[in-house]
Amino acid sequence: MIATDDDAPNDLRYDIPRELSSLRTLLGQLEIVAVELHHFLDSDPRLVEALIALAGPFDVYIHDYSWICPRLTLIDARNGYCGEPAIAVCESCIATNGSSLGESLTVAALRKRSGALAGGGAGRWSCRPRMSAGGWRDISRTQGRRCSVGA
Repeated sequence: MIATDDDAPNDLRYDIPRELSSLRTLLGQLEIVAVELHHFLDSDPRLVEALIALAGPFDVYIHDYSWICPRLTLIDARNGYCGEPAIAVCESCIATNGSSLGESLTVAALRKRSGALAGGGAGRWSCRPRMSAGGWRDISRTQGRRCSVGA
């Protein structure tokens, strides 16, 4: 929240991408001591990238499968756990059953972006205790990291 001249609190909102440079300017003037990335759902990827670029090391908290599954749940058309099959099978599932990401992104592109975000400057990855390892195995292999339990 910020206060205006009349001390009335207002939510700090920016129209991304139109006002992204203004937000970057503001963030650059702040003394950011920590950034935690919990997910990127409903966020313009440029906003997430801008935050990460300013922060130095940041922590990634993985609560769900939005980082590896456009359906967010690893649930297939049978309404059961998909078993985290090969990416080609995942792509077919998305084509048939749709995506919940709110953006048009293939499974391969999602995992590539997630790996870049999670590995690019992340200080720590934290996962829920019962997270499956399949999709994260692909990402952690390319980043040379493991997810610590505790998110």
